[in-house]
Amino acid sequence: MMHKRVNKVVWIFVLVLVLPNCGGTKNSTNAGLDGDTTLQEEFSSGVEFLQAADFENARDQFDATAAAAQAQLDAMSSNQQALIQSQTAEQLLALLANSQFGGALTRHALLIDSLPSQAMQAQLDLQNSEGSAVLTLDDLIGAGSYLDQLAEYKIDPSQGKPGMSGIPFSGSLLPGSSFIAQVLHRARNDLVGSDLQSEVRNLQPLSEEIIRLLTAAATYTDFSFTIPKEIYSGNEDIEVSRADLYYYLGSVQFQRSLLSFMNVWNFDIDLGTIYNADGTFAKSKDEIVLEMNENFFNTVNATELSEAKLFLAGSMSSFLSGLNNTPVEEGFGNIEESEVTEDLFADFTNIIIAVQSSFDGEVAIPTGAPAIMLNLGHFFDAPPTSDEIGIDPFVHEGGQIKFVEAFFNELIEDTLIGITFPMNSFRLLKDTILSSSDITDAIFDELKEFGPFTDPNPAANQDIEVIDTEEVPS
Repeated sequence: MMHKRVNKVVWIFVLVLVLPNCGGTKNSTNAGLDGDTTLQEEFSSGVEFLQAADFENARDQFDATAAAAQAQLDAMSSNQQALIQSQTAEQLLALLANSQFGGALTRHALLIDSLPSQAMQAQLDLQNSEGSAVLTLDDLIGAGSYLDQLAEYKIDPSQGKPGMSGIPFSGSLLPGSSFIAQVLHRARNDLVGSDLQSEVRNLQPLSEEIIRLLTAAATYTDFSFTIPKEIYSGNEDIEVSRADLYYYLGSVQFQRSLLSFMNVWNFDIDLGTIYNADGTFAKSKDEIVLEMNENFFNTVNATELSEAKLFLAGSMSSFLSGLNNTPVEEGFGNIEESEVTEDLFADFTNIIIAVQSSFDGEVAIPTGAPAIMLNLGHFFDAPPTSDEIGIDPFVHEGGQIKFVEAFFNELIEDTLIGITFPMNSFRLLKDTILSSSDITDAIFDELKEFGPFTDPNPAANQDIEVIDTEEVPS
């Protein structure tokens, strides 16, 4: 059972910003180490940087502390006792894991400010209501950020609900236009899809460094961290256990797999010539369909496909480790099993094991009815392409651009057997795994009061609209 309230906005942009619950801080603007301070003090300085939303200095401080801790552990293993400070081996291992994790979480937070991310936003000419060309971490976290304004609003609703002043599109939404039109109407002419794929490729090593650090931190069996509430203007800290770390690691590995999937197929469409500035089509739909059919699901990149498989398999292993390490009683951390949810956790475990097995051949996915067979091995060994299928994936019909169901059924038929297109994966999940209201109530029972999203005055906030996932238009 999870027992902290975490809003989607926090988990997307602050995703498990976890910190060790350590004492003592040291004011410093130097991320290096010196002989007059202990590693604990240096690590605490990194915590202080992070609490102030100074992610770059926090990253550098954590990196320096990790290097020093590793050096002392190496010295200890070589019996060079003169190099050992007051920390015992156990303390050094804890500090090493703490610092590695600190390095990972700061890097994850800083991805939005990275050159590839900023380049993609600039190429799409994203703008917000204040004229900023790109979305930055400062727009989301820290003094005056959206989360900070949201926290103030929850404390005093009379101030008015904060606007998304730092979020792209807030000042340039096109009434009546699709989300795709809202994004692409600003894209510069001659912006080819492969240009964005190049920036996605540049994000890959940044993601891999996060995975490396999280993997190293997870080797410490007594791993336990606390997210300080100061980062996101919250009301309470978030406890994160080793099981939570594995779930986090699995999610980053899954994201890294998607970064490769995005580059597997050819995508040479000029995105800047599809829509006019007002969001209307600049080309006929017949022309657009022709370009889509010529470019989608062709030219497989074998290297990217191999990397997608590698990181997808890694994510399944990490999720399984998270499930195996999930405690059966409430304690430190975010997730634990209960009598009501133990069957659900068993189902999740069986599904992950089945997915792992599907890399070697066809296996049944234990989701109840309908029966579903999965064969990821076939997909990665012989990925389908548009040329091989011999059917156009899109068609202009009745004034709309539509999917050709026969194409997508052929696309998935040797990989996901028992499901036909179109399909609603959310409804399928709900109807098979999460069919019991008792189970869902037990999981989310304690996800009601948390951080800046705690509602101290429900009656004053009736204007806040909650949208059901299934009702969001595609």
